[in-house]
Amino acid sequence: MALVNEAEVAEIRLLLQACTGTGNGQVEREISAYLASDARTMYGAYRQHRLVGIMGVERLPGGAVRLAHLAVRADQRRQGLGTAMIDAYSRISSSPDLIAETDREAVGFYWATGFAIVSLGEKYPGVERLKWYRGRLPMP
Repeated sequence: MALVNEAEVAEIRLLLQACTGTGNGQVEREISAYLASDARTMYGAYRQHRLVGIMGVERLPGGAVRLAHLAVRADQRRQGLGTAMIDAYSRISSSPDLIAETDREAVGFYWATGFAIVSLGEKYPGVERLKWYRGRLPMP
């Protein structure tokens, strides 16, 4: 896993669209946020010198880190790249706490990667959102 560079923006756009399910406007805002903020970092997974996955993190006040984006090219999925990116980040991060928010579609992946779950209920009509914690669970 390595820091991605601006020359890879076209591939990053495609991967961000895949993990956010949003259009170009939101993707461009996310890219701009990574470029403008010292609290956000985008990492990439490479195979044969080609970007095949991204992991975007945001350092939060208090020391936790939010997993903002995680995406792997469709033809590279189910080969352990997502897990490898999370594990690699955990080894280099000074924070033991990694937080992610997802929907039900990602349950299997996050369970298998060692995250614990807290339901946020329906943040959007008919869509339950889940908050995942790897590290220390927050106290109620």
